[in-house]
Amino acid sequence: MIELLVKYFNQLAGGFLAACFTAFLVWRHYLKSRKIQASDRFRTVLLNELKELYPEGIYSVSSAEVRRILKGSHPKISNAVIEYSDHVKDKYGFQSAWDDFSGINMHRDIGEEPRYMHYTLTSHVGNDFYSEPRKQFIKDVEKLLSHTIKT
Repeated sequence: MIELLVKYFNQLAGGFLAACFTAFLVWRHYLKSRKIQASDRFRTVLLNELKELYPEGIYSVSSAEVRRILKGSHPKISNAVIEYSDHVKDKYGFQSAWDDFSGINMHRDIGEEPRYMHYTLTSHVGNDFYSEPRKQFIKDVEKLLSHTIKT
């Protein structure tokens, strides 16, 4: 038995390495397809929830309506961000884009729901002042979308 192992060592080692390489390729394909699916889900949720505002709708609604839409869509978008954040390559950049979009950096108490005041016509929160908050909204949405995988 040992003589057979020694005699066919190269064939056995080659077969083992081929099996390992095949398993790696299957795993890699599965990982990439999961990232693409997560990216598609995140992009779909974000665009569906913001369809009244993005890309041009924000210019045709009032500030109160903008806040109402954003506050109403926050739970779904927040869940999508949590699910997708595991699959993002640049986690810090994605979290920073989410913080900018949701206004987490705008001197809120921890655990408080976002008010989205930074997208109103005359938003002045803390030391931050957006002279054109509606253009800032579009920039913030595009920053979030830039972290998705284009398919």
